[in-house]
Amino acid sequence: MNALIAARSISPVACAPPELLYRQAMDRKSSSNVERAAEILLAIGSAGPEGLALSDIAEALDDTKSAIHRALQGLAKHGFVEQSSRRGRYRLGPTIYALSKRSISVTDLVETVRPALVRIGSATRMSTYLMVHSGLDCICLDFQEGIYPIRALLNGVGGRIPLGVSVAGVCILSTFDPATRKVMLEENEAAITAAGFNLEGILAEAQLAAERGFAVRPGMDENDVMSLAVVLPRDWVHAAAAIAVVPPWRDVDPGKVDEIVRLIRAEAARNN
Repeated sequence: MNALIAARSISPVACAPPELLYRQAMDRKSSSNVERAAEILLAIGSAGPEGLALSDIAEALDDTKSAIHRALQGLAKHGFVEQSSRRGRYRLGPTIYALSKRSISVTDLVETVRPALVRIGSATRMSTYLMVHSGLDCICLDFQEGIYPIRALLNGVGGRIPLGVSVAGVCILSTFDPATRKVMLEENEAAITAAGFNLEGILAEAQLAAERGFAVRPGMDENDVMSLAVVLPRDWVHAAAAIAVVPPWRDVDPGKVDEIVRLIRAEAARNN
């Protein structure tokens, strides 16, 4: 079966919403207080500015309210989380923002790629995303919104998608050796299954992406569109990263795919 089709049984655009994928990914149970705190921050960050109630966090992480409450108290003490005006709801605190501004590597990466992202978005008029490896996920660090009203899997900067669920994740997986790809996907199996994909298909896609430097998936029905991502050279971005675009058509047109791939590669060469 073609690797483009074998990876999934439903569309990546019309599949389970990001918050459900995140909950499925959290089936990887916390093995320490540090890991629990990290998962709490990721859950709250995925919820947006309104934050989450204690009960919502406990449900998302499949943990007890008492354990979650103790962790929240510790995080709040250092400003990593805070309670919003709506009683009982937690959101990310100012310490997160302060630390992000001190992260020179991430700031430099975004500033390095942003001009290319703007030019690609302007040339294609499509939504364009900078996606970077982050643990068992890929995370959006920057994006340029296109003119086409297409619903994506993530909600702008900071959105996370389990590796393999999106073509950007497939590209990022392709930068690792086959054994590492397999382990990453096995750890993400719950989220991948929830999104309608299978591990064997994604492994085949990742191998194909490793050979040609990009990944593409067609839309699966009249409500779906294709998606395309190109691996970025590590000597340019110094990270496992990809630029993804969401064209407004469903079927894979080799000529159009080649045009977009060449455009993104030209931008990488221009800045390398």
